[in-house]
Amino acid sequence: MSYVAGNWSWRTPYILQVVPAAYMLVAIQFVPETPRWLMSKGREAEAMAFLVKYHGNGAKDDELEFKQDTWGQLFATKGNRHRIQIVLLIVIMQNLSGTAIAGGYYTTILNLVGITGASKLTGINAALTATVLICSIVGACIVNKVPRRKMLPGGPLFFSYQTECLSYSVRAKGMMIWGLANKTISIFNAYVNSIALANIGYKYYIVYCVFLFCQLVAMHFVLIAVLFDGDNTAQVPVTPYEQAMHHLEKEKPLE
Repeated sequence: MSYVAGNWSWRTPYILQVVPAAYMLVAIQFVPETPRWLMSKGREAEAMAFLVKYHGNGAKDDELEFKQDTWGQLFATKGNRHRIQIVLLIVIMQNLSGTAIAGGYYTTILNLVGITGASKLTGINAALTATVLICSIVGACIVNKVPRRKMLPGGPLFFSYQTECLSYSVRAKGMMIWGLANKTISIFNAYVNSIALANIGYKYYIVYCVFLFCQLVAMHFVLIAVLFDGDNTAQVPVTPYEQAMHHLEKEKPLE
């Protein structure tokens, strides 16, 4: 809003941000409490209903897993090692796909190609933000209808696919590895990108083009977690599970 004169140059962005903030204040009231909190308050029936609905596919007799594996077990089996490889692959491709440059240095990028002026830069930034919003909404709507490997290159599953890959017994430790890797690469983006752009300019984009190519190739070989352990896990009936997850809205509500 730098082209708007007076105090409205800073007031307008704040007013616009009130809308999503107000929505969140209302929507959060409808988010269910966690089973852990419900159990701590003596509301065991509600905690059980939550687990049945969100973890038991609507079946009260569905088996729930509570055991946590050790760090040694996390790398002991071929399936778990494959899961960790996928977690690291996703976090690397997520952070080294060019989004850090496009989001933090888009003004510098546009100046390098001759696009200047506050109005033009603001308009392009608004279009970029709107595109991301639309893609996010579309991704959320089709997440249960499109195969995972086809959605991964687009990014909608970058923050959720790893939790699907990691079984419950290793999920906490696997997500810790994801978090550490994410912050490590964020430090790289924060300190290296600006230096590289200042020294080699547009040639630095070639580095991210290579990462994008590797992402498209590597994602082709990503498999769903239930298939990681080879023949033993392949015996698990996957189709009924996927059908239950994709059609929960058609199931009858819990009594």
